[in-house]
Amino acid sequence: MVPTFLDKRVKQSEEILQQLTSYYNSRMCPPIRYNVRLSEAPGYGKTIYEYAPGSPGARDYRDLVRRVAGNDELLS
Repeated sequence: MVPTFLDKRVKQSEEILQQLTSYYNSRMCPPIRYNVRLSEAPGYGKTIYEYAPGSPGARDYRDLVRRVAGNDELLS
């Protein structure tokens, strides 16, 4: 399970993440944090890696790709 759009400014997001973790602990991937760059990239016709490669969302998705692929060198 991959929780997306985690916004730590919103109390309910953290509560939901805790509930999901309690139900799916070993099946959980680290959450993808929300940031405005993730929403803006498609509007410019770009991937997050092209638009804002250093943004928190890009880093989170990069980590997810590496975890799923089992390759820490991907998207370096």
